[in-house]
Parts: sequence; C-alpha cells; structure tokens
Amino acid sequence: MRFIKIFLIIFITLSCQLYAQNKFGFDIPIYFSKSLVSVPGVFSSIEASGGGGTDFGLGMYLKVSESFKLKGGIHFWNKIFNPSHTGEYTVNGSNVDGKIEEEGKLRYVGLYILANYEKEVFFIGCGFDIAFSNSYKSDIYLYNSNDELIAESKGNNESFLTDTFNNQFDLLLNLGFKIKVTEKITLKPSSLFTIPVSKLFDTNVTVYNPVYGESGEAAFNIFLFKFGISTEISL
Repeated sequence: MRFIKIFLIIFITLSCQLYAQNKFGFDIPIYFSKSLVSVPGVFSSIEASGGGGTDFGLGMYLKVSESFKLKGGIHFWNKIFNPSHTGEYTVNGSNVDGKIEEEGKLRYVGLYILANYEKEVFFIGCGFDIAFSNSYKSDIYLYNSNDELIAESKGNNESFLTDTFNNQFDLLLNLGFKIKVTEKITLKPSSLFTIPVSKLFDTNVTVYNPVYGESGEAAFNIFLFKFGISTEISL
C-alpha cells in the first residue's frame, strides 16, 4: 500500500505540471486475455488449465518526454482457473474412483501502471498489475471412472483446492503500435504478457530446490497473454 500511495502522489504531481503543456490525457485499455496455469510438480495428481477472459480499465497518461510516457489507473480483470483431480471420493456414504473437475473465474480490482518508450509508430514498455481485492466463482463436477457425471455443485465461492485466494501483483511486458485517428485521439493495438510475482494461493507445502539449495512453498501461478487496444484521448 505504501508503494501505491507514493505512486499516486507522484502521478498527481506530474499531472498538474504537465496539464498546462498539453501532455496529459485519458487512457482507456480494453483487452481479451488467455490464462496459462502453472501447477507445481509436487501435486502430481492435479492438473489445471486456463481460458479466455476480459481486462479493462480507466486511467490517465502523462507524456513526460517525447519518447517516454507514464500511464496508470483503475483496473478490472480476471483469471480463469480450471483445476482437476483424479482420486477416490465419498458420495452418499460410498467410495467412488473418479475425477473432480472445476471451472472457476477469479475477478480482480486494482491498479495498472505502465511506463512506455514510444516512437512515431510503435511502443514498448513494462509495468505492474496490482490487485486490491478479489472474488471467485466456480462450478464443480464429479465424474466416475466411466466419465459419467454423478454429482455437481454450481455457484461456489471457493475452490476444492483452497477457500482463499491471494491478491495478485503481476509484472507487465507491453508491445504495440500507434494509429493516430485525430489530433486528440490515438488508438494503440497492443499485446501484453503478465508474470505473477505473488502466488495464487497458499498451498502450505514446502519443497526443496536442489539447484539453489533452498526450500520454499510450492505455488500455483497464472500467467496472462493479453490482446486488445488502448485508446488515448488528449486533453
């Protein structure tokens, strides 16, 4: 939270200074995303996949120099989490060999922060997605060994793996090009790749890494590919 407060103070200060120079405006990013789930090897009986999501925000940009632009604002995005587990389950007092499958969606609210190096027709940059809060919804299905559905539970607020997810802090890598529509409006088709810095949830399972000689917590992570467009409106 301290980092976010410092960023907001700097952002507001620069905004006031650059407003009079016509180097200030709105930024409206809208993206489609693809989630890629990383499963720790220690969980050999668990698989997980991602899926398509959405990503949008409303912020401001500051043109600090001819080649450097700072952007940031409020942000709404989701990550798709579809884990499955094969094993033995108890249904109505009877043991059943089968597979449990979950279709889940994590929704986040937070900030996006981007620093872009820009030329006349292209740009490249990096930044962060920082979540303040999250919510989860899932549908869970249980199949027997013949792939017959024998039980289901929809609209759950938690996963069969955890009842609490962590807020995310993701590193962003950004690349795209610029289309000037009018003197005031610029469209910026772009692609982004996000790398999670914080773990998806606490597994409380410790693993040893023989390469580095260190122990740490086995962590599930979700990476994102984002494709879409950002609209800049100069003030």
